[in-house]
Amino acid sequence: MRIFLRILNDSIHQAWGQMVGNKLRTFLSLLGITIGIFCIIAVLSSVESLERNIRGSFERLGEDVVYVSKFPWTEDPNMNFWKYNRRPNLDYDDFRAVQTRMQAGSMASLSTTVGMRTLKFDNNDTRGFVIAVTENYETILNIEMEEGRFFNQLEHQTGSPRAIIGHTIAENLFGTGSAVGRTVKMSGLRVLVIGVIEQSGNDLINPVNFDRGVLITHNFGRRIANLRATSFFGTQLMVKSGEDVAMEDFKDELTSVLRAHRRLRPAEDDNFSLNELSLLSNILNNFFGVLNLVGIVIGGFAILVGIFSVANIMFVSVKERTNIIGIKKALGARRYILLLEVLLESIILCLFGGACGLILVYFTLLGLEAALDFEMVLSFGLIFWGLFLSVVIGILAGIIPAFVAARMDPVLAIRSGI
Repeated sequence: MRIFLRILNDSIHQAWGQMVGNKLRTFLSLLGITIGIFCIIAVLSSVESLERNIRGSFERLGEDVVYVSKFPWTEDPNMNFWKYNRRPNLDYDDFRAVQTRMQAGSMASLSTTVGMRTLKFDNNDTRGFVIAVTENYETILNIEMEEGRFFNQLEHQTGSPRAIIGHTIAENLFGTGSAVGRTVKMSGLRVLVIGVIEQSGNDLINPVNFDRGVLITHNFGRRIANLRATSFFGTQLMVKSGEDVAMEDFKDELTSVLRAHRRLRPAEDDNFSLNELSLLSNILNNFFGVLNLVGIVIGGFAILVGIFSVANIMFVSVKERTNIIGIKKALGARRYILLLEVLLESIILCLFGGACGLILVYFTLLGLEAALDFEMVLSFGLIFWGLFLSVVIGILAGIIPAFVAARMDPVLAIRSGI
């Protein structure tokens, strides 16, 4: 251990001497390592931050919920569009059938996008997208209220003119004042605001962003629009499975209930699609895998240049110290000591370049976070991999110069320095 520490100390001094004595050459040589580590870690950090944000948004919706709609999530909407568009729209009867017949489901909710509507309060007006919902909607989507409350059972049944609005809608209409208890005009009707949904925040992708949304009960929605006429992605039935129910069994029962309700023959295909968040997770895995690969390829070319640059430094360093190496060998220094000495010097140089790359990544992420108002994360795992990669680069760049130094003939080495 003492020998290793002495060799490490000598290597650090020699590496420092190389950087101080040949600043320009060291800068140009380590630039490839710095850029390579920066490219790889910056891309991986950005992708990790993006993935964490998106997955966090999806996880809030729960993985035990099946979303029934006309269109499958796994296909491009432009593919087989007319085939899926000819399917009957989901309606309140489908919701009631599922709610009353499902044994494996704990709750269900139907949501129908009515469309954009203008809301007015005194001299202020704003537009928002209106969604008509049934009971359990807030529970399935884990909606949190900024103020006020959600619809009660009586309001759902009677279709009372009540509304729950998003944060941006409330801000545009009422400023900093409370929105609860205020009456707004929408579609020519006076509607009482009973709650404001908590602001969705700065998520880059939010599956359900209610900041500009207006929620009304399904029965009230029937008074201002023909809910059966909605098409494309306008209507969606959400069904939450019960505890300890296998998802495949749950989907099989849900399929059976809907097929029976729609009176489909055994030979007929389903005229609805069952979607779940795991389908999106698989798509995201492929997407983020491609992004990570792109970052690794781009950084790999820069690192390849850096390896040759550092190897050049080490060859020059060994050449300049040929006389010293010959004297060490003549005094009895073993090959592995000289080999380790050169390798450690190469690793230290690469660690310095890698550290510069990581520092550059950190400040770049800070700048992006401030500019985009989006949380960017440089995890300890990526810092470790950046430093580990620097060590590997140092070994690859220094292995051949180290063997050259270790195999020198001491007499010839001393003579070359005279």
